[in-house]
Amino acid sequence: MKEWLIAVLEVAGSYFLFALLQWAWGRRGLLRRVAWGLNLAVLSGAIYYFLGELLAGIHIYLALVFKAAFLFFAALVTVRMTDWLFFEAFSGRRKARPVPVVLRDIGCWLVLAGLLFLIIRTIFPAVNLNVLAFSSLVVGYIVANATQDTLGNLVAGLALNTETPFQIGDWVNVGGHTGQVVDMTWRATRLCTKNADHIIIPNSCISREPISNYSRPTPVHAQSFMIGASYDAPPKKVRDVLLETFKTVPGIQADPHPRVYLTGYGDFAIQYRVKYFVTDYETIDQIESDAMDLVWYAFRREGIGIPFPIRDVRLRTISADDEARTERVRREEIGQILRGTDLFAPVPGEEIDYLASQFQEALYARGECLVTQGEAGNSFFLIRSGRVSVVVRDESGRESVVARLEPSGYFGEMSLLTGAPRTATVRAETDTAVLILAHTEMADALRRNPRLAEIMATILEQRNQGLNEHRAARKGVETGADSGRSAGALLEKIRSFFKLRGTT
Repeated sequence: MKEWLIAVLEVAGSYFLFALLQWAWGRRGLLRRVAWGLNLAVLSGAIYYFLGELLAGIHIYLALVFKAAFLFFAALVTVRMTDWLFFEAFSGRRKARPVPVVLRDIGCWLVLAGLLFLIIRTIFPAVNLNVLAFSSLVVGYIVANATQDTLGNLVAGLALNTETPFQIGDWVNVGGHTGQVVDMTWRATRLCTKNADHIIIPNSCISREPISNYSRPTPVHAQSFMIGASYDAPPKKVRDVLLETFKTVPGIQADPHPRVYLTGYGDFAIQYRVKYFVTDYETIDQIESDAMDLVWYAFRREGIGIPFPIRDVRLRTISADDEARTERVRREEIGQILRGTDLFAPVPGEEIDYLASQFQEALYARGECLVTQGEAGNSFFLIRSGRVSVVVRDESGRESVVARLEPSGYFGEMSLLTGAPRTATVRAETDTAVLILAHTEMADALRRNPRLAEIMATILEQRNQGLNEHRAARKGVETGADSGRSAGALLEKIRSFFKLRGTT
């Protein structure tokens, strides 16, 4: 009796020591996953080690049962740890697609079944495994009838993993639910929607539903955008504006390129459908939002209205005097801005008033390019509100911001007066309103007063000379007396561009 008591105390003490070690390590991560198997392995191993001889004195199989239990649970812990190392630790570092849980479990169970067979064959060679197999069939039949739904989900899960209509990480639509496949277990598949909600769908239901996979066989996915435009806008113009706008939306593919279809004549607007392609289904909502933002600005600049249903009618009469007063205030405001610039400051007052009446206002969204380096240009931009950055791209394709322009800043004067290509890209850093003077309106002003060409040529030469001196100072070299264009050369170029030959 004393031997039994000492052996039991040794078992209890050894297990208590193990429990203290578990508490010190904390049950986190891998230890939590193998905790129950590890505890059973330690407990059965302690019983066999300290009580083995006493149990064998009663019956030899009592000691062998605990030995077999220790070996089986030790094998279980080893298999689970190996599974974690290969399919989570190592694959996580490689950022590989995770293997579905159902396949990992099947592999573990098959290995454990083989190890259990070897343990029984080795420790209990006299056991008739045929009887054990028959008993397993009987038990399996009973369990199968009691768990038909669970087995149906299991079989469906195996079929899904065999056919692989989707993989973990794919964006799919199943039974009206759209989400990213997070995990697939024996019973169900888990989707994470764009609202961060998790939807658990039984595998048997998925096997009966049509499956739309937005990530395979390629991540290229087509989307449609519907918009109505005013009947006053020609369809060709609307189509061109939409195509140019969608080319600039981040995330929309250039190949296949966007397409625009006129789909019908509605009660209030002509309906258009834009078909475009993306490769990241998760960002579709943001891409569509960016597209709608840019379409509004583009339509506003081009004078294309987006009609909406009218439910009540309010009449407002604007007299001709009111319109003239509004236009006069607008011209005075623009004229005041022009007089504050070094380019137009020397221009006579009557010509300033004329030019002020020729400016057109346009609105650009944050991130849009007002002009692009290398493109042909013949217009002048005056910033009314907002802020833009001037970006220069070098021969290697690297871009750098060389200046930022605030309200009353301007750019595009060389393209306006000489037709020279744009020397930089100008991008809106905020929503920006600009006043644009086109080549044709400037031509009228120069024909009315040819001396404007001489005045502006002199001002441009002074600006170019200052820029050349600034660049030379940064490089540590001296400028020569003939550096930069001469005012005479610029004047000849302006007269040639505007066909002012022979004017005085």
